[in-house]
Amino acid sequence: MMLVFWTLQNPKCVEAMTANKDMLEKNKEAWGWRVRFVGLSTDAKAEDVKAKVEESGWSAIEHFKETDENKASETWAITESLHCVLIDKNGNITWRGNPSDINVEAEINKLVASEMENNGIDTFINLSAVEGQLQ
Repeated sequence: MMLVFWTLQNPKCVEAMTANKDMLEKNKEAWGWRVRFVGLSTDAKAEDVKAKVEESGWSAIEHFKETDENKASETWAITESLHCVLIDKNGNITWRGNPSDINVEAEINKLVASEMENNGIDTFINLSAVEGQLQ
């Protein structure tokens, strides 16, 4: 799973979300249900995020909005407006940082290939390991 902390006001974040959508579409057959992208907007109003998601066609990415009661960015110690966390099926963080620092697609492909090689089964992410911090 790729957890993406982003802000609607930062053009780099909007570009990254579009790139994430494109990556999911490109790898839909290879990744199937094994890979999930979860966007967590840290600044905009929920209705503004919803409108941008619909306008941009980002429906393949699951979206959540931080609230005053649930500041996931604080829990995860996020200090950048664009920050990603790559999480394996066991809930282990395999990488975190700015997506421009690595080839995200290649890293996800490595995780998917490794998991299928090691277990011979089609499992990739146990969302319940991190889901409580998203809602």
